[in-house]
Amino acid sequence: MTVHATQLGPSSSVMKQLMSMILPTEYIGFSACGLQALTIWFSPLFVLLLFMIVITMHKQVRLPAMSDPQLVPFRLETIRIAFYLRFPRGRGKPPEVGGRVARGRGRGRDILKPPKTSTLPPELGERVNAALHTQIGDCLRLQEHDSGVLSLLQAIEQDLPSGPGVSVSHVAHTGQRGRPRIELNFDFLSFGSNLREPTGLAAVAGVSSRTVCQRLLDYGLVQPAAPVYTETLDEGTGDIVRTYTSSTAGPVSNLTDDELDQRMHDILEIFPTFGRGMIAGHP
Repeated sequence: MTVHATQLGPSSSVMKQLMSMILPTEYIGFSACGLQALTIWFSPLFVLLLFMIVITMHKQVRLPAMSDPQLVPFRLETIRIAFYLRFPRGRGKPPEVGGRVARGRGRGRDILKPPKTSTLPPELGERVNAALHTQIGDCLRLQEHDSGVLSLLQAIEQDLPSGPGVSVSHVAHTGQRGRPRIELNFDFLSFGSNLREPTGLAAVAGVSSRTVCQRLLDYGLVQPAAPVYTETLDEGTGDIVRTYTSSTAGPVSNLTDDELDQRMHDILEIFPTFGRGMIAGHP
């Protein structure tokens, strides 16, 4: 019975390639018959050698460099299972794990049973479990606050005003040249002057603070301050004496001009880059 090489082993071309990889070049001079005979009798040996070569090449192949690890958020059940600690045997029955944990809008998920052994102290597991329950409660309370705020906002949007808003200022045309006069509501000024300064009232009325001060004076709601300075004639010398009056509510310094100049000179000599704010705060 004639046995062909193609039935028991690889083809001649494949065997020749394998032999060129394993044996030196001077040994590869076989005839077709010799190659077929070698294929028939030594095919298991070549299969074994091929398997060893594949194993060796696989060991030499280096794995590609892995990218930087990324933080993956764990589920609540995974954290509880990882940190749940059971008491050792003989020290009491461990607390049972059961119930459902609220997730989202009333949905829940059953908690898997924790591992039976642990090397960490049981107090740590209790603290972790309490912290998880606290976070769940905070989440629920925050959701309640969010729902209340959204409900209030929706109610405000649906509560439309029954009439136009109150106008606190309007332009009065006098027919004269120049800018028109801006009139302010008397009730608004009388009530608002007890709560805010002219700067705050100006932002509400949409005018300047100087206009608010002028209308307060026109309506008699405030009294005018003393003039900044007054001039008097000295009868003895005939000179004009100018007296300045400060309307500052805070305390006024009693330093003379010479003393103030000397104090400023001393400060700037030590700190030449000081500005008004730093000089005012200097003792």
